[in-house]
Amino acid sequence: MGINERRERERQRRRADIIRAAAEVFAERGLESASMDAIASRAELGKATLYYYFPNKKALFDAVLASGIKQFLLDLDAEGPDTRDLPSAVESILRAYVTFFQANRPLMHLLAPHLVQLNLRPQGEGETRDEGLPATLLVPQQLYLARMDELLSRSPWSERRHAFMAFIADVVLVLSQLVARGMHEEAEERVAFYVDLVRGRLAAGD
Repeated sequence: MGINERRERERQRRRADIIRAAAEVFAERGLESASMDAIASRAELGKATLYYYFPNKKALFDAVLASGIKQFLLDLDAEGPDTRDLPSAVESILRAYVTFFQANRPLMHLLAPHLVQLNLRPQGEGETRDEGLPATLLVPQQLYLARMDELLSRSPWSERRHAFMAFIADVVLVLSQLVARGMHEEAEERVAFYVDLVRGRLAAGD
């Protein structure tokens, strides 16, 4: 490994450590009350080093959001679209959401309003998608959409893929809104309801 590559890996590691420390401070104190001094202390870095990586608190908060949303999308992609059983895929995706917000519960009141804005609907023919998302978020989002589309093409919903994916997007929207309001238990209860709904409609041939 060359010196430049080693330095870049160290820079990325330190950046990730700062983001983790900032996420803890933002979750504990909120955006307004969190300070760069507190984040630097939590990351065990000098304040000057912190400003070397992030010019201000807003840039650091945006990095925390981007990191959390990226992980959310990657978790959705990893936890379901490989299975051939559509109801199980839906259950896995929704369970992945619940697992994500349980693991990030202190931070979810900050993340949830932004998760609400994610567009998990399929792109229609001739439609252009202008998300305003950075490439780091667009890539896992597109992977999720592509794999869900491929799963649905092999399912009883092959002719109604867009409708089904729009349904899942609406479900995630509802769960995100509940979490944003602090209604975590109700969000978990909704998962079972939606899974039963999907199983029932498939069994009925709808």
